[in-house]
Amino acid sequence: MNRLFFLLLIPLTLSAYGQVDSTAVRRIYYHTMKLTEAQTDSIGYYAGYIGGIYDKDHWPEAKTMSLRLYGYYYENKANYPQAINYYLQALEAARRFGYIKHQTEALADLAAVYTQDMKQPAKAKEIYQECIRLNQQLGDVHSLLNCYINLGAIYNRLGLYDSALLFLNEGL
Repeated sequence: MNRLFFLLLIPLTLSAYGQVDSTAVRRIYYHTMKLTEAQTDSIGYYAGYIGGIYDKDHWPEAKTMSLRLYGYYYENKANYPQAINYYLQALEAARRFGYIKHQTEALADLAAVYTQDMKQPAKAKEIYQECIRLNQQLGDVHSLLNCYINLGAIYNRLGLYDSALLFLNEGL
């Protein structure tokens, strides 16, 4: 009887351990997004690791996270066109799978690259406006505040001081 119980328990244990621990993967993901340029190789490693989880388990959020991490990897390597390509893929995946929070993250990444690295603040302005709309939908006050501040800074850079003041005040 004990032998039969053990044989029945093995498949249950395997299926329990065969599933993705989504909390652990998200922890790895958010930890990786805090890594610096000096740790670029680790960013690439974790992007591949999380991408492998999607390949194995077909967990859509892993796909979105992996693509964003690859964007961050290429941004840290100063390959901005490739970073934009991956951020756009992450945005598309987030839209397709309905992950609004991941959409706002990918949009913020895109806007930052367009502002700081590609010197295209007008493009970043459009992106931040979409980001504001989504953060309002989510009710994410902290991210909304960051968007307003960044949008105010962009308008200031464009010489549109009244609009800059309007968005900076909106952030208050």
